[in-house]
Amino acid sequence: MFRVGRLAVGPDGWRANVAVTNNSTSPYRMSPQSFGLVPLDTTSQAELRRLTEDSTRTPPALQPVRVTPAPPALLAPGATYRGTIQGSEVLRSGTVLRALFGPFTRPDARDLTEGADVLWVTDHALRI
Repeated sequence: MFRVGRLAVGPDGWRANVAVTNNSTSPYRMSPQSFGLVPLDTTSQAELRRLTEDSTRTPPALQPVRVTPAPPALLAPGATYRGTIQGSEVLRSGTVLRALFGPFTRPDARDLTEGADVLWVTDHALRI
């Protein structure tokens, strides 16, 4: 389960409260780079599908400069991580934002980019 509790955009950057619960039977690797914001031009699902190739590729995203608290190296089955992600990019009015969760991988994958098991961009979009 993925959740964005609050997203704030200001003249000094952006901040979002996020949560992810591992509802699977396998642990998943996480890192601060497992979160971000995807800036888009429209709220179109077609644009999102084009950028993610239906969730098989990580779309271009704004990476946080700070994640607090740091996510665990492994998110155990049934566990939940809650944190705040912050970025320094100043976003222009009219930009459409979606939150990015992942990639999350199983521990037997060699790195976070190989064999991504979970990658999700929120269905909801926010135009600023």
